Amino acid sequence: MSGSLPLLPLFPLATIVHFPGTLLPLHIFEPRYREMVRDLLTRPEPERLVGMVLDGGPPPGGDGPATLVLPGTAGRLVDVEPLADGRFDILLHGEFRFEVDEEVPGRPYRQARVHPLAEGPEPDPSLRDGLVRDLAEVALA
Repeated sequence: MSGSLPLLPLFPLATIVHFPGTLLPLHIFEPRYREMVRDLLTRPEPERLVGMVLDGGPPPGGDGPATLVLPGTAGRLVDVEPLADGRFDILLHGEFRFEVDEEVPGRPYRQARVHPLAEGPEPDPSLRDGLVRDLAEVALA
């Protein structure tokens, strides 16, 4: 990813990790994240990115937003299915890993300025596919 990145909406989840090169289906039901999807749909397609990060739980002392476990992965919104009651089913494609430079207030969902992380060489696709199969088998066991 080159050039200047738009503000990245952050979507912390406690049990989901998104990886570059993978697809992540999500069901969006909370009002703040419904607004995030609507906001993303106003952006040009290349800027429809969501920063998936692991929710690390309450900060020390318990006050304030959840701690973010970084790095995160920027997922490009590749499919949106609006539902009659205002919820969405969405599909993200993992684009790149990132670190947060600073969070920026102003929306009901968290958002930040981020910078992409350099990646190593691409693994052999057959190794990656085998790992995905192995992980799926473990998850379904």
